Amino acid sequence: MSNQLKEMATRPQTKQITVRDKVINMIPEYRMALGGDDAKAQKMARMVLSAIHNPMIAKCSVPSILGASLDATFADLNIFNNEYYLVPKKVKGVWECVGMTSIVGYIKLANNLPEFTRLSVRTVLAGDLFDVSYGSENRIIHKPDLNREGIGTPTHFYAIAKMNGEEEFEVMSLAEIDHHRKVYAPDSFNSYSGWVRSYPEMAKKTVAHRLLKRIPKSSNMQRLVANDGKIQRFKEGDGKDFEFKQAEYVIEDIPEETGEDLNEFELLDVAKQLLKDNVKLSETKKSKFKKDIDEYAINGSSKDAINKLIAEIKEA
Repeated sequence: MSNQLKEMATRPQTKQITVRDKVINMIPEYRMALGGDDAKAQKMARMVLSAIHNPMIAKCSVPSILGASLDATFADLNIFNNEYYLVPKKVKGVWECVGMTSIVGYIKLANNLPEFTRLSVRTVLAGDLFDVSYGSENRIIHKPDLNREGIGTPTHFYAIAKMNGEEEFEVMSLAEIDHHRKVYAPDSFNSYSGWVRSYPEMAKKTVAHRLLKRIPKSSNMQRLVANDGKIQRFKEGDGKDFEFKQAEYVIEDIPEETGEDLNEFELLDVAKQLLKDNVKLSETKKSKFKKDIDEYAINGSSKDAINKLIAEIKEA
């Protein structure tokens, strides 16, 4: 055995610190950040340990996973019943985790607040009677077409908040929703994006988010609305000063995701979902795109060709 191998064999072995170890070791920090609430600290640890079973979340930096999970724990939202999502994003070559409150989470928060009587979000479909009036008397009239055949095509989404005896609402057309998606979610073709997985729910969340930004709300909801889809990092040593560091808490805008880490099969799944969600496409165009997807799946294709197809579906 060479001297080098002998040295390696006799060298003391240090245990590799895993993500799980880091999460468990940070429980005292969570407890301090959560005002000494041990039950919430344990709940947050369980949430994170469950989330990192997803290999994409496990690739993210630990401070970003903890930062996203902390907001959910503060607001008592749960990732296990679609109230809050932990989403992987690639930023400057590094995978980070961002937290995103679902429409289910926003409704839960609002309906648990004493000042809110109700928060409701609805979809208007082609054929519905829908009228909006602004001025001295703001109002919405929406009468669904009860004789509609099939699931219908969305034309508008709206949110209504009733609080302290007053009512506020926000209305967005399908075109406004798509413009918002293009400007604020340029990475939404990623297969992990909520826009690909559930366009209607993301559209509802968008109109609710716009409404909640301009009305009074609790500190928990204010934090969630402000931090939605942005990076927050919680690291060792942050716990004791957390309440004092809120104004300086690290928040970064997410740049455009290129999709370069998706393989050909994942990109084809993205194309299929986009085709399914694009309600504005004619049957002729849908048939053409479906034929292209099937051909790529059978005969194989490059990432560049599939990304080009995805771009064509998005622009159609």
